[in-house]
Parts: sequence; C-alpha cells; structure tokens
Amino acid sequence: MASAAAKNSVVAPTGQIKSFDTLRNILRGTRNETGSVDLYQHLVEVMNHIVMHCPDKGLDQFEEISYLLKNKDRIDMTKFLRIDEAQHYNNQNENYSALVEKFTNIAKKFFESKQPAQEGTEEGDDAGAAADLAPTGFVPDLLNDVKIYQYAGVGFGDNETVLLMKSLKQLAISTGADIKLWGKIHGTNQDYYIAEGTKFDQNQIEEPPADFEARGTGINKQVYWACNSPLSSWTLLPDLHPKDIRAARSIKVTFTGNLESPIYTNPFFFGKEKHYLRAQIARIGHSTTLVPKGIYKTVEDNEREIEEVTSDEGPIKPPSTLLMGKAESWVHHTPNILKCNRLAHMEPENVGENDDPEVIKKQIEAADPFEKRLKPIVSDRNVKGGLPAWVVRLQGDTSTFQHPIKATEVQNYGVAVVKSLQWPGAYTFYSQGRCYQIYVGDGQKYEEQTYYPIFPPKILADPEEKPLQHEPQPLNYVENQQQNQEQEQNE
Repeated sequence: MASAAAKNSVVAPTGQIKSFDTLRNILRGTRNETGSVDLYQHLVEVMNHIVMHCPDKGLDQFEEISYLLKNKDRIDMTKFLRIDEAQHYNNQNENYSALVEKFTNIAKKFFESKQPAQEGTEEGDDAGAAADLAPTGFVPDLLNDVKIYQYAGVGFGDNETVLLMKSLKQLAISTGADIKLWGKIHGTNQDYYIAEGTKFDQNQIEEPPADFEARGTGINKQVYWACNSPLSSWTLLPDLHPKDIRAARSIKVTFTGNLESPIYTNPFFFGKEKHYLRAQIARIGHSTTLVPKGIYKTVEDNEREIEEVTSDEGPIKPPSTLLMGKAESWVHHTPNILKCNRLAHMEPENVGENDDPEVIKKQIEAADPFEKRLKPIVSDRNVKGGLPAWVVRLQGDTSTFQHPIKATEVQNYGVAVVKSLQWPGAYTFYSQGRCYQIYVGDGQKYEEQTYYPIFPPKILADPEEKPLQHEPQPLNYVENQQQNQEQEQNE
C-alpha cells in the first residue's frame, strides 16, 4: 500500500513547495513549443472560462476547454462550446443584496421603540411620562414555548422565531386583542402562519344568514389571522359560515399559500382559499384541543357547559408530568362540531299549532346528538389501520426532584407530548403544570374516505371470432340424399 501511494504521488520538480509564489514560478517555467504561453497563464485562462461559462460542468469539460484554448488560433470554440452564455455573478449579487436590504429594513421596524416622549422632555428623561398608548393584548412568550415544542420535533429556527414573536406583538398592538401563535400550515407555493385572537369585535357581518353564529360565539368564538412570513402583514380571515364547513368536509385540497386563490374541485367549492383555510382551522381546533383530566368539570344545570374546578381550601394542585404521560389523563376541551356544521342547534322553525317545540327540538338533537363534554381521548375511534387516535409519550428527564421552595412537594422537568394521528401535525404538551398547543401540518385529516373518482372497471376485449364453416347437416340434408339416390337409380 505504501509503495503504491508513493508511486502515484506527484513530486514537484524543485522538491517541496512552500509558498504560492514558488508554485507560480514553477508553472511559468513550463512553456509551449513556440514559447508564447506558459502553463500558469494557460491554467488562468482555463479557470476563467470555466467560471464565466460552465461552473457546473468544469470537471467534465476541463480537458476539452484546455485543448480548444491551446489551439484557438486554428479552431473556433463556438462550434464546440457555448461561450455566449456568461454567468453574470455581479447581477446576482446585486439582486441578492437588494433583497437582503429590503427584508432588513422591514425587520428593523420590529425593534424600534414605539413609545413617544411627551413634549418638553428629553428622550432619556425618566421624569417625563409616556403618552397614552392604545391597549395592547397579551402575547405568550414564544421564545420559551418553542423550547417545549422541540420535544416533538417542531421548530421554526432562531431567527424566524424572534421575528415571529415581534410580529405577533405588533399584531396585538394594532388590534388590542390577546394573540397567540395557533400554528403553521404548509402550502405548495407558500406556507401560512396562523395567529389566534380574542376580544376582537371589528368588521362583523351586517346581515348574516340565519344559521350564522355571531363573532364571539360558536365556531366564531375566536378570530384568526394569516400571513406567509413574519415580515409580511397579517390578514384577518373571514368569519366562518356553516356552508363553508359543510363544503370543507366533502373535499380535500392542498393549500397554495394564496388566500385569494380559487379552489377547483368536485364538488365545487363556492369560495376562496381563505374560506377553506378558516374552515380547516375550526375543524382542527375543535377536534384536537385537550386539557388535563380533573381541571374542568361540567356545569350542574347544563352538561354542555364546563367550568374550572375550584376548592375552598385553595387553588387546585396541577397534575404531575409523569401522570400526564398516560393517555387516560387527557380529555377534550372544546365541544364538537355537529352535523349541522354549528356548535348548537337552531331553534325549530315553522312549528305547527299542535306541535310542541321542545319535542321537535329533542328529535333534532336525537338525529344530530352532542358529544359528551370532557370526553376522554381514549374513547376516540381508531384511525385508519386500527391505530389509536392519539399517541402519548413522556420526553426528557423522567426523574423527580425535591421542590426548591416547598419541601413537601416534588418536581419533574420532563415534557408529556400528545400527538394526534387523526389530524397529523396537532400536538399538545404538558410541562410543570402548564399546557401548550401547536399545529404544524398540511391542514388535512387522515381518514379512509377517498376524495378522488374511482376509475370504472376495464372493458373486456371482444372474443376472437372463429372462421365460418359449412353446416355439416343442413335442414334439407335427408331430402337431398333421397333425391340423389333416386336419380342414380333412374340412370
């Protein structure tokens, strides 16, 4: 092995090369027969041609380019190589620099101070009180929440997370609503970041249809915004109509990232992608929002409403992380969307004089029943393939430690991760007494139902036709035989 390596090694003519100048002098000492071009000059010409015309094929065309350059006096290079397609690196660099400068200027606005000083005071004067600002909603600390999301492999990158946090704060300032990151939905051209808000009562529909649930109630209890990048502006999604949910349940379409994009599918969707996006957000939210068991209870007078569990002795002690690592410890928090595509049935209409409205209402509820509130997730139906609808895992350190302040309590720093298989991308986390929710997926449900037309069965080919043959015994065969015999006898 050592002798073979020594045999294939390249030794410089003057021994060991210690500097680039020494190598350059060696290459300049090697010239062609006429002495007009040295090896160093030739290599520079070859490399310049590769960089300007074919950087991606330099190794494959190195010998060809070298031969053509050495014989350029008698061979036209344009017949063998495309030298008119030069790589304009300066233009590409300028375009990239302009793009970076554009986004940098947008990102700077997130870090500028928005608090103006009063007249007659200096900027650094603590005695001057700030002018009255508009109410600002609450925004969770996304930088800390992402550390929990990483236990399920969910993350947006450090730079993206900082810009997203700043963008959510700007949205809370401009709307006055409590804002949190709902999740991210992937698209074919662009992705959607979704923000969820409360206490926002602007631009409501003036004349809604009869089955519409007003903002702040039912499926429109929360409002949502969407954007394609933390540096772009947030767009308020329209309020949801039952017809949108009805249509979304009957189709399956991949998002493009354009809210105004039309949807072409069968059955036809009478709306834009923003309506379909809003419907999918509602379906995902009402199917995958979970809470620990024992935190809420149903109201005694109305089993369809829930309230927090309280105690006269003080606040309820949250369950441990080890306990939340079991599927039996989780229940659904939000009510289900009914078959009528609402959270509550409408009052009966066109009731006759002899009909009891309460009886009719019970008949409607029997045909479209409510699911039990705080339903355990272990009672959900299995998904395609017989797998459970939820996967619960305990991640991180599973050890228990003594509480640093309360000597009678223990503490665990692990994270319970709950993953939905019915809606891939929906995650719920529990760590140190706090719940987290996030969705990162394509916005589609995993189900056995197919949304594509099934091809008809193949048409069988016609059977091979046999050649025609004479009838072995025609109808008048016996009579003809008798007539022939009589003719022979007469002859």
